Amino acid sequence: MGDLTDLLNWHYEDPVSERERRMNHLMYSQQDNPTRYQGNRNPFIDHPELVWTIWGGHANNSMIYVGSSAPADGTSTQTIDLGPVIRGGTLGSPQSVTIRKTGSDPTTFDMIADGDVICSSVAPRQTFVGGNGNRNITVSLSASTATCGHKSGTIYIDNTDLTSAAIGRGSADGDDTISVVADVLEHSNASFNDNSDQNTLVIDFGEIPRNSGVEYNLFELYNLESVAGFTAGLDLDSISSSGDTSILGTTLSTFTNLQAGEPTEADATFNTNTLPGAYQATYTLHVSDQNISGAQSGTSLVLTIRGEVTPVPIFPFDNDGDDDIDLDDLQSFLNCLNSPGTAISPDCEVHDSNIDGDVDLSTSPPSDSFHRIGF
Repeated sequence: MGDLTDLLNWHYEDPVSERERRMNHLMYSQQDNPTRYQGNRNPFIDHPELVWTIWGGHANNSMIYVGSSAPADGTSTQTIDLGPVIRGGTLGSPQSVTIRKTGSDPTTFDMIADGDVICSSVAPRQTFVGGNGNRNITVSLSASTATCGHKSGTIYIDNTDLTSAAIGRGSADGDDTISVVADVLEHSNASFNDNSDQNTLVIDFGEIPRNSGVEYNLFELYNLESVAGFTAGLDLDSISSSGDTSILGTTLSTFTNLQAGEPTEADATFNTNTLPGAYQATYTLHVSDQNISGAQSGTSLVLTIRGEVTPVPIFPFDNDGDDDIDLDDLQSFLNCLNSPGTAISPDCEVHDSNIDGDVDLSTSPPSDSFHRIGF
């Protein structure tokens, strides 16, 4: 019992408990303990930092900090981001933070919480024994996710020793801050219009002559920003289709996390290398929020694409495009002659004026023959 070193070690190894603080108060308070109060307090329970000041033998050289390296003045900060969550979802899981201590001397410290932070380790008059050490605590947030915005809470750590051996040591040890943050986002909103919520779009190519190739029409899909700075990303999960999809298509493909206020571009396509007629295809876009807590499916968007393939002109025989019909065009026609029922190449479709799938000299009208135009 007379060994000062052991007594000092015990003081820091067994810090003041809440029970001891209550007992200390009841021994002092006539109001709370009228029959057994003594009217005096133990100052080393109220202020355990006094012990090193009186019996430590020299100025304290401890430093408390958070993060990976000890700062020169002892002031340190660490931010724990629980990540985004969509309105109505669940905030991210509690995270572990390591509080570190360096220096050969023991010390006392207070841990104070502010804002929406949750930490069971928050308490005053805590201790670190001599030498290097660390302590893991768990932090989270109690903020509501019913409203969008930035949520945060802070833990402050104050080295409460009363003496200092150097800058950043003991009483000169700067305070340490642990910030716990999260963002609550509004649901995403897909639209074909950047200024309003438009869930349907019709693209009509109109009338295009047969064999004009593939036509393109650009369109955009937006993720409308519902709450500035706090709107979830948009996922296009799948696309279902019906109708003449082999003729009328789209280059749009699935994607994830389209940021609020941003568009993605795609084309509607019309392949006119087909038989004359009116065509229509419908594409249903199935969307949802980005894949985080609170994500929901959004309203599906419907893209309708239309177009009509018209027959080639009555005089399709100007194959070389020189605005006259001459022996060169005749030779091209003769090169394309084939037997009925035999497939023709795309280059010969211009001579299939009766659109029966072959190029022949049939006398049954309508005919592919050059005599139809008086050649």
